[in-house]
Amino acid sequence: MDGIEQFANGEAAFASLQVPAWHRLGTVFEEALSTEEMLQTANMANWDVRLVPAVQAHGDLLLEVPEKFTVLRNNPVSNSVDALSVVGTKYRTVQNEQLFGFGQSILDNAPEAVWETAGSIRQGRTVFGTLRLNGMDMLINGVDAVDLYLIVASSHDGSTGVSAIVSPVRVVCQNTLAMAQRNATSQFKARHTASIDGRIADAQVTLGITYKFVEEFEATATVLSDRTVDLDQLEQIVETVWAKDPKWDDLGEDDRRTGLTRWENRLETIGGIYVGKGERGDTMSTITGTGWGALNAITEYTDWYGRATGRDERAAGFNSANESLKAKALDASHYTNRTDVLF
Repeated sequence: MDGIEQFANGEAAFASLQVPAWHRLGTVFEEALSTEEMLQTANMANWDVRLVPAVQAHGDLLLEVPEKFTVLRNNPVSNSVDALSVVGTKYRTVQNEQLFGFGQSILDNAPEAVWETAGSIRQGRTVFGTLRLNGMDMLINGVDAVDLYLIVASSHDGSTGVSAIVSPVRVVCQNTLAMAQRNATSQFKARHTASIDGRIADAQVTLGITYKFVEEFEATATVLSDRTVDLDQLEQIVETVWAKDPKWDDLGEDDRRTGLTRWENRLETIGGIYVGKGERGDTMSTITGTGWGALNAITEYTDWYGRATGRDERAAGFNSANESLKAKALDASHYTNRTDVLF
């Protein structure tokens, strides 16, 4: 399973500040928690992630696999030992406490920030925490509220290192707007270090990236808010993000019709969101008819309607396919009145 990790007794590796727990999983807490309390509440403390030589059965024999190691952890609920993955010789373990220690250094340098969520997905192979950066929220063109989050994440299978991802979230619909800016990066890859000096340096770099990102993000959002986009132009943007498949012409009539119907249904859904008639209610009342509205209609679709998304991974900031679609939507919304760029 790729969603929030659940244990045999029904508990989950997830905790959330004041908002409903994921799919009714995990623990909701009402007051801000310390880093240590956050790890305990989310069943993420004292895993003691470690490596042992990987073995493979050959008949009655167990033979070590050269240059391969099994990643083990202590199960926080059953006290048994779980195998998380098999890795190579270059892999270095990072404890959950180290990841959240990096987050603590962010808190120390941004005193208004608070932990909002912590969790484990992919059966313990990926862990994350989200910090809400209070005092850095935005009001786009004076009408559209956007909160700012910083996601810290790591893996216990070598799929990703320690990272920090800046993630703006539109308040009215909870769209994640971690878009690729032209002049500011939204991610920082932290070093695997237990040194407090190293963590503080990483935190300062991360916050510097965050401040730059916010400046660029607000400028981009304001430009899009001032750009008029009608329904015909919205269709152009959608076709830029999800191009009609040129291979359809080589398919049989039934397959071609199925592909076209799927594309038209997507366009209809996004158009409904754009004019305030989406399944989640009117989330566009202040931004319909603008490039900012077009971008958010597509973002809302990818976050909440797209059949290929796992919402657990979306909210944790790990759905790279969705982020690629949002980047395309950003570019298309920017240049919607310049057909030479769109097509």
